[in-house]
Amino acid sequence: MTEYTDKDLKSCVEAGILTGQQYADVKAYVHRGDESDNNRRESEYFRLISGFNDIFVVVACVLVLAAVGSLFSHITSLNPSLGVAIGAWILAEYFVRRQRMALPAVALALAFGGACLFFFYEAFYFEGWLIGALSLLAAVLQVLFWWRFRVPVTIAVLAGCLVFTAQLLIAGTTNGVPVSIPLLQLAMGIAVFAFAMWWDLKDPERQNYRADVAFWLHMLAAPLVVSGAFSFVTMYGNETLSLWHAAGVTMVYVSLALVSLWVDRRALMLAALGVLVFTYSNVLSEYGVVSLNFAITGLVVGVGLLALSVYWQRCRIAALTLLPGRLQQKIAK
Repeated sequence: MTEYTDKDLKSCVEAGILTGQQYADVKAYVHRGDESDNNRRESEYFRLISGFNDIFVVVACVLVLAAVGSLFSHITSLNPSLGVAIGAWILAEYFVRRQRMALPAVALALAFGGACLFFFYEAFYFEGWLIGALSLLAAVLQVLFWWRFRVPVTIAVLAGCLVFTAQLLIAGTTNGVPVSIPLLQLAMGIAVFAFAMWWDLKDPERQNYRADVAFWLHMLAAPLVVSGAFSFVTMYGNETLSLWHAAGVTMVYVSLALVSLWVDRRALMLAALGVLVFTYSNVLSEYGVVSLNFAITGLVVGVGLLALSVYWQRCRIAALTLLPGRLQQKIAK
């Protein structure tokens, strides 16, 4: 069997057989395949950037979309977000469908999804189920974007549109702003988390695009779960925080950390980090440690997270022993 060297691949780029992005993708894929399974799992790998050109293209796309939105609004008198959505689709035809650039794909998918949702929400002054129906229409457009470009983050944008729809239909709005119900947010977060796990279980070795889809869904589920879970600790709206608040926050955070270890995803812990630092900083301040409250809290929490990062797999093995045998076999990789 013939083996191809890096020089052979570069000659293909010079001959126009491969694009520069395809060459970078091949190198990234081969490098990823050479890594051991443990290293891949510990890093929670997902493809986001293959070179500085990705950042360059994203900056250019932002400028182009901002200009297109402004010109579109000036020419048609329609909401500029519609022009942004159209522009994002056109740019995706080249940079995503042809060039397969990772970071621009994420940026354009988010721009398209956000622009669609913002357009329907701002352009039509409907209330109740009508605005919910428009949000569903925005979700349908995300399905079309996924069908055309297969960008993993699009599924998370689609789920976000559905979450926004449920929020509007169930909780309603006040002065045009969706009402926040913590229990509803927790329920929707758990639903998105379950959907993310469905994608994860379809690719337990995390070797293809399904793992990337799951990653972005976990990123969406995390703030929803965290905001709902911590709402049960009566800390918001109080001027002072007691040790009971700190204990409650700690219990919730430990629970979320266990779930993170079980599923081998760090999004929940990252999303809950701000609440943990905020709580302990304020508790220390209440007990007289004012000038160094944040420094002490940040040091303790930061060192703890660094230690967890170093010993992640060992901690995960220990956490998995708390689960029933059949469930262990399903989620252990």
